Order: sequence, then C-alpha cells, then structure tokens
Amino acid sequence: MRNIIYALLALLIFPSCDKDEPATLIGTWMRTEVYAIDNAGNRSHNNLDYAPTCEKDNLYQFTGNNEYYLKEGGNICQPSAESSDKYELLENGTKIKFQKGGLWMIESLSGASLTVKQALPPGVGFKEIVTIFKRR
Repeated sequence: MRNIIYALLALLIFPSCDKDEPATLIGTWMRTEVYAIDNAGNRSHNNLDYAPTCEKDNLYQFTGNNEYYLKEGGNICQPSAESSDKYELLENGTKIKFQKGGLWMIESLSGASLTVKQALPPGVGFKEIVTIFKRR
C-alpha cells in the first residue's frame, strides 16, 4: 500500500517529460484533409481522397525567413508541382499572405497540426476551402 502511495505521489510531483511542440508555423507540413464549405455552411467530402497520388504526399514548408516551399514527396508529379514563394503573417499571426497571391486564414495552429481556410470567389457554389495539415 505504501508503494502505491509513493508511486502516486511521484506522478504528482514530477511532471511528464513529454511536452507539446510549440505552436509555430515554421516547419514542414503535410495535408491530411481538404474539403469545401458550401454557401449553406455544409462540409464536403475529403477532396484529398480524389487527388492524384503524386499530390497527396506533397510537403509544405515555412521557414523563419518568411520563405514558403511546396515540395514533392516520394511520389513525384510530372511536371513537378514544386514551387516557392514569400509569405507574411498578418493580424497577429491569424492570416498568411503569400507574395504571389493567396491568403490563408489560420483557424487553428498547434505543435502538431495546422488548419487554414481560403475564401472562394462568389458564384462557385462554395464559400471556402479548408485544409488540415499535420506536422512532418
């Protein structure tokens, strides 16, 4: 009984060694879901299920120098989808603006995942695209 009490006391005194990674955009990400939200607010199926295999494992990298890279994963598209851009964080880090165009609204960011939304132009039947990434 005394050993159980000591074990419980040790768990309370010594914090866990596992710590969450810091919530930073900097790093390499991989898409896990891409879906559309229609004008009524309904969510579509995961569009990533229908993407070519060579696009499913693409990597999205953000650097501390405000550089953005889209890199091929193990399955390479022909022609290659690799590209680069500059980005800027706006509105206290809630938006990512790309120099070549494009604006992502950060819905959530943790050490392990990133969810962004992109507004779509009127008349396409959907109001936004939501992309969920996991840290690689």
